[in-house]
Amino acid sequence: MNDDVAAHGGESSGVAGGQRSNVAVSDAEFRAELRSWLADNLVGEFAELSGVGGPGDEHSAFEARHRWEQTLAASGWTCVGWPERWGGREATLSQQVIFHEELAKARAPHRVGLIGEGMTGPTLLAFGTPAQQQRWLPDIRSGDALWCQGYSEPNAGSDLANVSTRAVRDGGEWVITGQKVWTSLALWADWCFVVCRTDPDAPKHRGLSYIMVPLSADGVQTRPIRQITGTSEFAEVFFDEVRVPADYMIGEPGTGGELRWPPLHSNAVPSPSASKSASKPNGTRSPKSPRPRARVVTQRSASGSSTSTSR
Repeated sequence: MNDDVAAHGGESSGVAGGQRSNVAVSDAEFRAELRSWLADNLVGEFAELSGVGGPGDEHSAFEARHRWEQTLAASGWTCVGWPERWGGREATLSQQVIFHEELAKARAPHRVGLIGEGMTGPTLLAFGTPAQQQRWLPDIRSGDALWCQGYSEPNAGSDLANVSTRAVRDGGEWVITGQKVWTSLALWADWCFVVCRTDPDAPKHRGLSYIMVPLSADGVQTRPIRQITGTSEFAEVFFDEVRVPADYMIGEPGTGGELRWPPLHSNAVPSPSASKSASKPNGTRSPKSPRPRARVVTQRSASGSSTSTSR
């Protein structure tokens, strides 16, 4: 079994040094503190990434934007709405809106950790066991682990009840087989939360479960989806009898249909995609993007044959 799959617990909560709760901080104080921090830290290579990233541009300068994510985290500026015990600032809803406003006004590079912060994290906070929270939350808050979501399939888009990717229990493991598609950031992510069918006999929307899968695990392949722009922001992800520990399932079997809606069970404010237009001027070209992290990728030619390459 892959070392990433076998690793368990033992991490600290990862709270940034000097970080404080904002429960008693006014919106004006919150805004002033953030503006001051941005003025001091949005410099050098980060200033050169003005407005880079976001929808349609996620491939650009990804490694540099990952460093920006970790820089934010080091000063407690990721997961600002999370509980303080998990490294958050317990920012109010209005403060979370201010956070996104100020990053957009400062033309900060678009963040790479929003799926973990806005989807995986709230789900763990609401439904994860203490051990699961300790296993995944610190690396999300620090920006060290990046996530993608495994929802859509060739025959299951908005109708998630049609998911056919299956997970079968085998002793102390789940064995996952199937395909996801249009998976944003899968070429760079470390983890994917995968909605699987664990009970084929249950009504469609009740037979789904929510399982964490490391994309470095044996049997996982990603294939970039080439867009009209010539870039690949999305990917197909294939699971060929991928084994993960049984305790990588969040919640009980059959509850995945409920867990997939983190905004309904959190106070998080999702990053507004509209900030894309506010933070990137017309005509601005993005710096050349580095290649995604090394991963086996299979590409299909026009003749239908396929080749595997290392990316």
